Amino acid sequence: MKTFVTIAALVMLATAPSMVPSQAQAGAYEPDGFVTCHAYQSDRNRVIYTRPFPAFEADADSIYGDFLVMLKSGAYILDMSVVSGACTWGSDADAAAQKTEDFKSQYSDKGATTLGVDFTYTPEADE
Repeated sequence: MKTFVTIAALVMLATAPSMVPSQAQAGAYEPDGFVTCHAYQSDRNRVIYTRPFPAFEADADSIYGDFLVMLKSGAYILDMSVVSGACTWGSDADAAAQKTEDFKSQYSDKGATTLGVDFTYTPEADE
């Protein structure tokens, strides 16, 4: 009986790694850099922006759509026709943040106010 249990335990140990998904199989998110989003609201002379967050460069345009939805649903901006902006990618958080600083500086001479907002980006799961 003892031999049977030992053999069964060895079989379970030998097959266990195939039963536990790897990080890649579990959908680990390993982006290639950071994205930050910024928008200029002309009717209020205001720049709204985010902190950098991990994301893929290829997703920056679609993230901007999500950012605009958040701005509208959060009542930051009611008239989307007065908004221009983008989400921009950088290889690291500092590079992404610098792109937002550059965007903000375009409007600082015009006396624009700035507003940092919380924006949580949730990548879509690959199916």
